[in-house]
Amino acid sequence: ELRMEMLRASEELRYEDAAVVRDRLAIFGRIKSDQNAVNYAKVEGLDAVGYYREGASVEVSIVQVRYGRIAGSESYGFSDVYLEDKEVLEAVLQQFYDRGREIPEEIALPEIASESVLELLRERRGGALNWGVPQRGTKFRVLELALNNARENFNTRFSGDRHGADACRALQR
Repeated sequence: ELRMEMLRASEELRYEDAAVVRDRLAIFGRIKSDQNAVNYAKVEGLDAVGYYREGASVEVSIVQVRYGRIAGSESYGFSDVYLEDKEVLEAVLQQFYDRGREIPEEIALPEIASESVLELLRERRGGALNWGVPQRGTKFRVLELALNNARENFNTRFSGDRHGADACRALQR
């Protein structure tokens, strides 16, 4: 379906739209190859939160693993963000799970969140919640995947902004 969308955009000379779809296809291909390379069988319920930032632009990607398989991945981009990284992560976590989503038994983070946010998530879950910054193993690989997704999605989402800024600087010369 995405390939057809990319071809249509290209035929209609909408090359920037075709490039965005091409980048999405590349991301999905990497997710699939990463999923095949890692054995998730021992992971029952884990969300890994990836984060990428350049200046005031931020991308957060959450990879969800359920019953040994990647169940989903969602990404959120923000611009004009002047909060600290930890504050952005905590706000995203609260809003992500505030929408009635299942809170897994484990959350892998790129850095430690405040105990108050994690306590709130424990209460919403109605049970134990393990969280931390994995250093190796399967959970580390899932976190790596989330971090890579955040970086790739950032580049796709904000690449037009950078090209526009470069063009403005060139015109100012």
